[in-house]
Amino acid sequence: MPRRAMTADTRLSVALHAAAQRAVYAGTPIPTLVDELHSLAGDRPDILAQTAGLVAGAWSVKAPPRTHQRAIADALLALPGVDAGEVARGAALGRARALTPRYRAAAPAPAPRDHRPS
Repeated sequence: MPRRAMTADTRLSVALHAAAQRAVYAGTPIPTLVDELHSLAGDRPDILAQTAGLVAGAWSVKAPPRTHQRAIADALLALPGVDAGEVARGAALGRARALTPRYRAAAPAPAPRDHRPS
């Protein structure tokens, strides 16, 4: 089956998510991250709002979040210059995705029965 290329919107969302994740590990100051996210998003504040919500929502249900991760999630939820309603919808979706099991483990095999005569 042929692979489909990512859309420009998906590539942008991936870049925004990667920048936020990288900021957690690098300890990037939040104002610097916010500037980077706005720069990456360019004229697509809708994608920035949706991605910020997805990231913040997913991080809000992972336990325990890193301190800087929590601070970034809070900053993403209050990101200036984007539609707060879009961020809130993204956050709800991010929480739902993070809480959805990715796979179900197979049931354990039954213990072998002892067939000794009683």
